Amino acid sequence: MKLVSAEGNQQQQRALNNVYAREIAHILVEHIEDVPDLLQVISEILQRCTGDKHGDITNKLNSIRILYENQSDGKAPDYIIKLVSALEKVYQHPKEQIDHLRGAIVELLGRALICPRYRSGECANSRRFVNSRNKEVTIQEVDVAAISYFYFQLEGYECKIKSISLMHDDCVDLAYLAKEAQEESYQAHIGIISLDPDKMVARNIRRLTGEQCIQVYGVESIKELKYSPFD
Repeated sequence: MKLVSAEGNQQQQRALNNVYAREIAHILVEHIEDVPDLLQVISEILQRCTGDKHGDITNKLNSIRILYENQSDGKAPDYIIKLVSALEKVYQHPKEQIDHLRGAIVELLGRALICPRYRSGECANSRRFVNSRNKEVTIQEVDVAAISYFYFQLEGYECKIKSISLMHDDCVDLAYLAKEAQEESYQAHIGIISLDPDKMVARNIRRLTGEQCIQVYGVESIKELKYSPFD
C-alpha cells in the first residue's frame, strides 16, 4: 500500500497553497485545546459566509474581535488579530475562489492535526491509495491521507464544510480503503471531518451507507485527531 498524487480540481489545489488558508488552519490547530470555543466561532463564519453570501462579513469579524477583547481585558490576543485578518483576506477573493478557500481550510486543518505523527512525505492532502500491485484502492482523491510504512498503519479522511455535501462515493471509497488495508496487514482508521456537529455528521453518514468503520469528526471532536487512533 502506498500514496500517490491525485489529479484533483486545480482551483482547489491552488486554494490548498493559499497563504491565508494555511495561516487560519495553523492558528486553529495551535489553539484548538486552550481556546476550546474558537473552532466553533470560526466554523460558524465559514459555514454561513459563502462566496455568494458574505455581505456582512466585516461585522461578523468585528464581533469576533470584540468577543475576545472582552475575554482578555480589552485587548484581543495577537493570534485573534492575525486570524481575523487572514479571514478578511480570504473573503476579499473573487466569489468563485472563496468557496474553494473555505474547503481548503477544513482540509488543511485536518492535515495539520494528523501529519505531526508521521514522517516526511507520509501525510498529505489530495492523495490516492494504491495497493502493492499498483492497483487503485481509492478511485477519487482522499482529502487527508497518511500512511506509516514502518508501523503498517494508515489513515484516510474526507473533509466537508457541511456534511450534507457528502456523497455515497466518498463513503464507499473510504470503506474499500479499510478493507484493502486489512488484506495487506495494515491497520486503518478512516473518517469524515466536518464543521457540522457530530450528530449531524453521523446522521449524514448513515443516510449514505451502513458501513460502521467510518468515524465521525464533527466540530466538537475534531481536536481528537491530534492523537493517534492506534495508541
